[in-house]
Amino acid sequence: MFDIKENLKKLPDTPGVYMHKDSLGQVIYVGKAVSLKNRVRQYFQSYGKSTPKLRALTSQISEFEYITCDSEMEALILECNLIKKYQPKYNVLLRDDKTYPYIMITTKEDYPRLLKTRELKNDGNKYFGPFSDVGAVNRILELLQNTYQLKRCALTDFRAGHRPCLNYHIGQCRGICLNYPGTDKTKVEEGRPPISKEEYGNIIKNVEDFVSGKNKDLIKELKKSMEDASQRMDFEEAAKLRDLIQSAEELSKAQRVTMVSGKDMDVVLPIMDGDNSFVALFQVRGGKLIGRETFEISSERSDAKEVDLTEEFIKQYYTKWADVPHDIFVEERPKDADLLESLLGKDRHKVRIHIPKRGENKAILELAKKDRDEMIKTLSARKKHEDQKRASLKEEIETILERAIEAGGLPTEGPSIKQDYRVEAYDISNTNGVDSVGAMVVFRGNRKVKKD
Repeated sequence: MFDIKENLKKLPDTPGVYMHKDSLGQVIYVGKAVSLKNRVRQYFQSYGKSTPKLRALTSQISEFEYITCDSEMEALILECNLIKKYQPKYNVLLRDDKTYPYIMITTKEDYPRLLKTRELKNDGNKYFGPFSDVGAVNRILELLQNTYQLKRCALTDFRAGHRPCLNYHIGQCRGICLNYPGTDKTKVEEGRPPISKEEYGNIIKNVEDFVSGKNKDLIKELKKSMEDASQRMDFEEAAKLRDLIQSAEELSKAQRVTMVSGKDMDVVLPIMDGDNSFVALFQVRGGKLIGRETFEISSERSDAKEVDLTEEFIKQYYTKWADVPHDIFVEERPKDADLLESLLGKDRHKVRIHIPKRGENKAILELAKKDRDEMIKTLSARKKHEDQKRASLKEEIETILERAIEAGGLPTEGPSIKQDYRVEAYDISNTNGVDSVGAMVVFRGNRKVKKD
């Protein structure tokens, strides 16, 4: 049996992360400390009885573990990782199991490619996003690849005698492979020499500007190119450029225009409406408010404050996603704001978490707050409606399962059907018994689990 009093005596007076566990060995809370010795002891003294949340937490602590670190910054990073891993009951948690797509530019390659990915890696390539509209990502990729005739094949080494693929012959690739020694130069089409590495690099720079939302200068350049193509009577090229311009302008129209000196910034605002908690994220790119996302927040804490939601959201969201702006505007500055700034700015750029006091920055915050106040009127009603739909669906499924059990189609032993269950559905197709392909979808507790 774990002796709490004895183990409290062994705690070191160093920075680190502690994990409280219940009688089943499950991690129910993760926290960081400048001094593990002082911080963990507080839970078993008067501090642990100061609020209903702390009383509930300390009553369930059967044991604890800790990991020492060299600095408070290391402890902060480790705390983020452990919260994501264990999803502890008494931590403020970001409830979002969706994996948003990114646009990746393979800058590690001599001739970079443009790809969609759902996996974020620290591999030296450039990632843009995440994007919530998968269809928009697919359209942007297709449009940019076709318009700029980007390299699509994954090959980076072309052997002697290599011939260009179909994409080159139909005008959707610049013939990158023809730049390599030993390739079959006889296949170069008249008037279509392979593009140089420098020229290709300039194209990739335009693509980067486009996918990051900084398309004002690009649109001007594309319009000029379209006019030049029209004068050359190259109407096919002009039509491609026209489509790209229209797409870029449509994206700009969908943005809520609020010019703020062309900066990149985010506004993070908490929403607490009765028992429901959310965080609204407003994104400003290139001086434009380009979108708003809402995230449901789960917490067993009855005493959680809005600033707690803000801090935990910043900590968990920005250490998971790639796009960290220079400025993050908040209503109330978190107590660990300095540490978070150092963490988020590491290996990137300087990041500031602050409350704007004047000028355009304050105006964008006020605009976001006004929009947030409007959202409050509908978020709870929407959540209530979704809950009712899930409850109705669950009731129907339970009725079906009960009938199946009565008919002998399901075993009577095992987990109760009243509990949240996991459903896996498979579809297998093949061609005359070969080339089999399988697909799988997963639901848990009436919710889709796309990552599974």
